[in-house]
Amino acid sequence: MFSMNIVTQDPENVKSILASDFKSYSTGLRYQQLSPLLGKGIFTSNGAYWKHSRAMLRPQFSRERITRLHLYEGHVVKLLDILKQGSIAITDKGNTLNSHESDGVDGLIDVQNLLLKLTMDTSTEFLFGQSLDTLSPDDAILKTSRSSYRSSQLNNAFDVCGKTLADRVRSGNLYFLFNNRKFRQCTKTIHNFVDDIIYDTLNGKGKNLPSEKVPDEAVDEGASFLEELSLETRDPIELRSQALNILLAGRSTTAGLLSFMLYFLVRNKSVWNQLRETVLATFGTDPENISYESIKRCTYLQHVINEVLRLCPLVPVNMRCAIKDTVLPRGGGEEEDMPIFVPKGSLVIYPVFLIHRLKQFWGEDAEEFRPDRWADNSFHTWDYIPFNGGPRICIGQQFALSEVSYVMIRLLQTFKDITTTQSVLDREFLQRTNLSSNVLGGVWVKFIE
Repeated sequence: MFSMNIVTQDPENVKSILASDFKSYSTGLRYQQLSPLLGKGIFTSNGAYWKHSRAMLRPQFSRERITRLHLYEGHVVKLLDILKQGSIAITDKGNTLNSHESDGVDGLIDVQNLLLKLTMDTSTEFLFGQSLDTLSPDDAILKTSRSSYRSSQLNNAFDVCGKTLADRVRSGNLYFLFNNRKFRQCTKTIHNFVDDIIYDTLNGKGKNLPSEKVPDEAVDEGASFLEELSLETRDPIELRSQALNILLAGRSTTAGLLSFMLYFLVRNKSVWNQLRETVLATFGTDPENISYESIKRCTYLQHVINEVLRLCPLVPVNMRCAIKDTVLPRGGGEEEDMPIFVPKGSLVIYPVFLIHRLKQFWGEDAEEFRPDRWADNSFHTWDYIPFNGGPRICIGQQFALSEVSYVMIRLLQTFKDITTTQSVLDREFLQRTNLSSNVLGGVWVKFIE
């Protein structure tokens, strides 16, 4: 409402918006919509402050840091133990299984719910040096020098805030209508927790780090994101905003990608079998064999991930706001192949979900899950943008892909098969989108050792 909207699925227009005419666009109302929780950070800012944020955060995602794959192992082991036990876990009202859908199969479990907990645990350990430990059977208590917090309380607060922020984004100019008491309380809980962690970090109660900036290779391997970022800025509000920007942008997207992968793999057993053979041949059964370099050499795994991201981009619709009069290269004229005027203040919406299905780029089987298409033709530019593109391309792309790859390899090393019931297979495939997307109703599977 109250704005001029242009919707385009032409890759040439997307290239113009995100790259060649980048300076003509901003993220619009994103700051106003997301700032109650996220403040002013890399995801919510534009212009000079966005450039400052990106320059400050880029070293935190250097190769030396994203190759610390051992960070995941302890959390992944907890996930594997739960999957070995196998039980129906219903903790989300949207993810339920009717009695006829279970067909009496023991061990059917909603793995998507567990993956959301896994990525919350790994993300908070990476960012804060202290995991929420949501996969623990007990309600973990996280202690700072100033207070204590229950893991379940914080996890619930993040979920509430994520859903409310998504409503604020969807409502456009009416974002202010979504600001109820529960949202404000959950926001305060998260801010208090992160502020306490930052207080401890700035006052030397975390790991002992040098007081001056040092080269990447000299930084303590166990240092958290906040500890390293505190060498760049001592402003506690800026530290909180940047950390929460990264957490909210990365936690649910990583879990969503893993969930979509398992959704497709249980329905395409030939792909599961080929992927497992490839993983065992490349990495064996020992997690010690998994490295950043060996993951990159495992091309079939990369093809599967690419295909899942093509069919299920984690941000299926994105947009930019024109901050001055400009043009898109295509869309005008009877054939829509001439430039088209974009007035200042217009929203230009580009549905990534549809762009990734254009038959002119992906063939007549564009709607089908076929990882081998990446062996046939791996060269794609603006018709494939799962992490956006141009100057604002996702800064954590390699970090997220490394985590997804590591978790999938460990699952394939541990389990020889995954199955589900025919009733679950017959479910209509629907996606649920908040700030990112996942499988509506969950991913119900049984893992076989």
